[in-house]
Amino acid sequence: AANGARVVSCEIRRNHSESGGAGVFLLNSELHNSLIADNRGGELGSGIYAGTSIVTGCTITNNIFEGGAYSEGGGAFLWNSQMQRCLVANNGAFSRWGVLGGGIFCTNSAIGNSLIIGNIAKSTNGASAGSGGGVFMRGGSVVNCTIAGNRAEDPTGSPERGRGGGVFMESGTMTNTITY
Repeated sequence: AANGARVVSCEIRRNHSESGGAGVFLLNSELHNSLIADNRGGELGSGIYAGTSIVTGCTITNNIFEGGAYSEGGGAFLWNSQMQRCLVANNGAFSRWGVLGGGIFCTNSAIGNSLIIGNIAKSTNGASAGSGGGVFMRGGSVVNCTIAGNRAEDPTGSPERGRGGGVFMESGTMTNTITY
């Protein structure tokens, strides 16, 4: 989406990108009540790349990054953005190097009133493991969310070396949130 765009009630499916936002790339934009599904690629957000943007009422599902490079946000990459009332489910990030946030990678962003389930961050390199199966936070907040059934794994599929199956927090706050 162009700078300042407003996307409402859309279905964005089966797209591919080598960089960010295989499904939709938002910059100073808004995305409301839309389905973002089955997108591939996009090292920074296979489903959504949102920079200084607002995402509300969306279903973000089955978006996957598989590659040799680093990956941040299988479902969504949020930078200085807001996400409210979204379902982020069954997304994945699989990479040889840094795998941060199978569901969501956020930097200085606010996530609220959302359900984040069944996502995976998995390293394919024996020297590292995935971090933040559900959410990887680098500043910002998670408020009134349920984060469940997410996984952070190493190449063998073991969660023992994975870091933060539900949430990996470098910095930020989490309030009134259920994680299991």
